[in-house]
Amino acid sequence: SQATLLLIILASVASSVSLILVNKQLMKKYHFEYVLTLTTFHFLCTWLALEAVWRAGDVTPLAFAPKHLSTAERVKVAAAGVGSIVFMNLSLQFNSVGTYQALKLLCIPAVMAIQWVVAGVSTSARVRASLAVLLTGVAIATVTDVTFTLRGTFFGALAVLSTAQFQVWQGSKQKEFGLSSVQLTHTLAPYQAAITALVALPVDVMGAGHAL
Repeated sequence: SQATLLLIILASVASSVSLILVNKQLMKKYHFEYVLTLTTFHFLCTWLALEAVWRAGDVTPLAFAPKHLSTAERVKVAAAGVGSIVFMNLSLQFNSVGTYQALKLLCIPAVMAIQWVVAGVSTSARVRASLAVLLTGVAIATVTDVTFTLRGTFFGALAVLSTAQFQVWQGSKQKEFGLSSVQLTHTLAPYQAAITALVALPVDVMGAGHAL
């Protein structure tokens, strides 16, 4: 029903905003620096939750779908997803919340640019106009909380590029193999957790992360 859909949308917005504010508080007030380790647990919990739902009979994981991605494709898309989350967390760590949100919105035009350059897919004038209004509104709302630093801008730019590329690949693989977003997330999450854990070991656990 529409009421259920509205409730889901509101819950999604509330949980996303809460997660951003909690993470920022951890990083700023408590000087939490283990971003990669945090990301590893993020992917691991995502995989375990979807695995539990599938075991209950509600979701068919990619391994049991009629078609599936090769290991190389899984690793490629998973790596882009890892870059997206890791660099977004680093952007949040080294930027204000307003700057983080402003940079995050640039993912939308970045996706449009990648699709146009790679596949020649253009966007209608109405969509571009709507996007311009949205970006202008966010700029006005966050102007008092936007500050740029070299390090924060660097991680923010990497976050935008990796997120845009991940979303493009994610959409193309869903169409190519007829997968739902849940199925694709289910099959990528363990790969993403493994990739992030390998990077977190030298960076976070061995102390290299403090050099960031």
